[in-house]
Amino acid sequence: LPELRLLQRPLHQSSERCVTRTAVPAIQESRLAHQPHIRIAVDGMGGDYAPENVVAGAIEALVETNSRFSLVLVGKEERIKQEFSKHPSAKSIHQAYEVVNASQVIEFNDSATAALKTKRDSSIAVGCTIHKQGKVDAFVSAGHTGAMLAASTLILGRIEGVGRPTIGALIPTTGTPSLLVDAGTNVDCKPRHLLEFAV
Repeated sequence: LPELRLLQRPLHQSSERCVTRTAVPAIQESRLAHQPHIRIAVDGMGGDYAPENVVAGAIEALVETNSRFSLVLVGKEERIKQEFSKHPSAKSIHQAYEVVNASQVIEFNDSATAALKTKRDSSIAVGCTIHKQGKVDAFVSAGHTGAMLAASTLILGRIEGVGRPTIGALIPTTGTPSLLVDAGTNVDCKPRHLLEFAV
């Protein structure tokens, strides 16, 4: 994507109070033409002010990239579709997205592993499951970090040779962005864990 946005704020709030854009080097048109079309699933119920801000950000990304990827929003179908109908650009990208219904939401005050067991139809569990099944190429959530980590470990599984899961964060630089791992998942990393993260 040409830009990354942080949309975890009410839409009426002034953008001057939070960072809304981080520049990412543009990808050459010739490279885009040869890249396979990818399907990205997004947790429609994850994060503050969801699904309003999630839907708004997803539509902006599709419009700015001319729908160069397919969007799959996971969450409460009726609420997500209502938000789409409010957005002025929704009609221009109607063929580039679909909604996968998930009837439950893991709230921020839920226990991560317990919520996965009791809320099997949560947007996080369903999103990780369709990723595991190969129906999408990636799944992104701004929701419950612990639940996302647990779901990734239990549903997707760890890479062979990697003992612990980790969270990565893109750090803007004057050149290409750098990826920081671990970005807060583990409080007692050993040297071998850091090596595994790097690999």
